[in-house]
Amino acid sequence: MRNGLKQTADTKAFDLTRLELITLTLLANGLGTVDIASRLAASEADIEAALVEAERKLGASNRLNAVAVAIQRGLIGIEVKG
Repeated sequence: MRNGLKQTADTKAFDLTRLELITLTLLANGLGTVDIASRLAASEADIEAALVEAERKLGASNRLNAVAVAIQRGLIGIEVKG
């Protein structure tokens, strides 16, 4: 696993792009779209589009649901700080 991303059969089954996976991972770790865009040197519109597309591909009703599905499927991980 690198940067919280896991290459699994489910990753290919859902056909998520690298940007979609990274965006979901950063969102799962508490970043908002503005911070994600800044970190990835992308526009907020690109990040929003990646989230919408990830939601569609995962069959999620919203971004929180998309993160939950991605974690449950082992597509992304979260960092536990303590």
